Amino acid sequence: MKAMTPEEVVAWLRESKGRRRRALASLPFEEKVRIVVALQHMADEVRAGAGRLGPCRAWTLPCLVRNPR
Repeated sequence: MKAMTPEEVVAWLRESKGRRRRALASLPFEEKVRIVVALQHMADEVRAGAGRLGPCRAWTLPCLVRNPR
């Protein structure tokens, strides 16, 4: 595999970021909220691991629970 120049790396990163942003933008609103809540739970775990105990800051929204069908 050929080594990439810094300019090629920057171009590749920009293209990848654009693809990721378009993919996230096309998600339904409910899925976007689920992603935010998952990130909030991760942040709570990091906060607890750093010794910053306090109230859980992640949203608790019962409407986010998926109903198995």
